[in-house]
Amino acid sequence: MKRSIYNIFIPTKNHSKYIAYNTLVGSVSVVNTELKDAILHNELPQDEEILNELRETNLVVDDKIDEKKVYKYMHNRYKHDNSYQHFCVVITYDCNFRCPYCYQGANKSREPMSDEMVDKVISFIKNTCMERKARDLEITLYGGEPFLCPEICKKLVEETSKWAGVHGIVFHLSALTNGSLLTKELVDWLSSYNARVQIPLDGFKTVHDKYRRYCYENTGSYEDLIKVFEYFKDSDASLHLRISVTTETYPTMEQMLDDLKRRGLTHLHPDFCYITSFVEACNSFSKYCLKDSELYKVLPELWRMSRKKGFKTDLLRPRVSPLPCSSIADGSYVIDPIGDIYKCWELVIQKDHVVGAISENGELEMTPPYHDTLARDPTTIDGCKDCKFLPACSGGCICKACWNNGTYHASGCGSVRFLLIEQLKAYLLQEYPEKFSKLLE
Repeated sequence: MKRSIYNIFIPTKNHSKYIAYNTLVGSVSVVNTELKDAILHNELPQDEEILNELRETNLVVDDKIDEKKVYKYMHNRYKHDNSYQHFCVVITYDCNFRCPYCYQGANKSREPMSDEMVDKVISFIKNTCMERKARDLEITLYGGEPFLCPEICKKLVEETSKWAGVHGIVFHLSALTNGSLLTKELVDWLSSYNARVQIPLDGFKTVHDKYRRYCYENTGSYEDLIKVFEYFKDSDASLHLRISVTTETYPTMEQMLDDLKRRGLTHLHPDFCYITSFVEACNSFSKYCLKDSELYKVLPELWRMSRKKGFKTDLLRPRVSPLPCSSIADGSYVIDPIGDIYKCWELVIQKDHVVGAISENGELEMTPPYHDTLARDPTTIDGCKDCKFLPACSGGCICKACWNNGTYHASGCGSVRFLLIEQLKAYLLQEYPEKFSKLLE
């Protein structure tokens, strides 16, 4: 037996015990200093019961196992797994907000997806799911602001979900929206599909209303969104807040959380996110973006703050991630209003990253970037191939890799490597406070 190359040991408050996390299988256990040192030095205990526990958590593995090959197998299996097909549909590039950091719609027509293109997209979804023998189908409504065109959203969802039901395919719905156009009726419609809805909230009212303003009235949207949040209280649709962290929003976060709590909205799931300015269309906002080194200090503080105020932070548990995201999965597509297809919504409007288009008969016509994206192999990337965090990030963001290095085939190292330890601590304190509060606080 030998120690796993994917072990991470996190010291507890008094350093007498360690949280052992294995990034290849996602196991969490508590070990004492003596056992931690024995594992690190490959001086493994002879006690068969202890060895079995270490095997089960993958802290130790058989001498013949090559864990890099195990990871590579997992990576390729997930990349080419066609059972889950995901279609993110940009209904329109138009929006009723004018947010200073948004690149969507820059130099693009604001016309919504035409009726003819909607029919092509529906055909493309059906053809792809049948060809790939999909068991699950997810549609994400995206924009611009998708609910500027509610009838297009409904046609797309209702036709594909009904078709999926006939063919025994499980249907999933999600939506990314600014939230301002959601009525009680629309929320009820989303609820009928158990939809996952994400709405941005940029700090407390004073800053949010500066960032997220209506483009024609030039007024803020904070109070309007608070009313919309109420619609989700007894809904089967789940609401997740995408809270942008910038130099201006960060100082208002506690005030924002206190306000939401005062209004009885602790059922919401806050997801603290950073804003990048890599895209030329939003370069003017770069002075408000936090540096990576600042984010790695700020985000754990916000997780702790939200937990103490009674919120359950979204997407907190570190995961085994054979793929960095769905962008390099063969069964994931971002479709814009004219039928151009991208692999990631961060890349829309950038023609160099168009991976295909929908043909007249609803088939995918691929371009070279499609194969270039899927050929990315983190086990060959310097800075990734020997990293113990590899199974948790899989090479990181392809967009960041491309922006920084001019190629998908480079490290997109980001938050996972630097935040995983603090993220795991926050998760354990949130979910198991009785077990870990004395060890970690």
